[in-house]
Amino acid sequence: MKNIEPKLKDALRLVANGVFVVSAEHQGQVRGFTATWVSQVSYEHPLVMVSVSKDHDTYPLITGSRRFVVNILGARQREIATHFGRKKADMSTVDSSYFREEGGRRMPVLRDALAYLICDVVSVLEVEDHTIFVGKAADAAVQPDESPLLYWPRKGYVTAVE
Repeated sequence: MKNIEPKLKDALRLVANGVFVVSAEHQGQVRGFTATWVSQVSYEHPLVMVSVSKDHDTYPLITGSRRFVVNILGARQREIATHFGRKKADMSTVDSSYFREEGGRRMPVLRDALAYLICDVVSVLEVEDHTIFVGKAADAAVQPDESPLLYWPRKGYVTAVE
């Protein structure tokens, strides 16, 4: 947001989003990053989109495997959001300490995620410094006993309040 007009920046900072860890595996490498630019894009077909920086080390794994996982974080997972939100999160122990494989597809699913969606890429849109991957959800699981974690640029990580 370096060159954005102040009033536009102020308006964009009012947008609250869910907090997710988007992960991928390709040729034995596993990576993940904290994302807030994730959205459902179709109801009839289970399609979701993720926006990924072309410079992020998860990007080539998604392009190579044509698959990604959207791990939906719960209110108790701020530490995980912070870990994967670092520019270069420590991935040396990522397989054993954070992720597990799921569904026989060798997909990195976050342990104790509130929910996850395993997605196959069906469409790609290049947008300036990011790529939007649209994925069709092929598998999912939910642990419904917790509120989702949200991110509000003015406050940081917050939880939904009725």
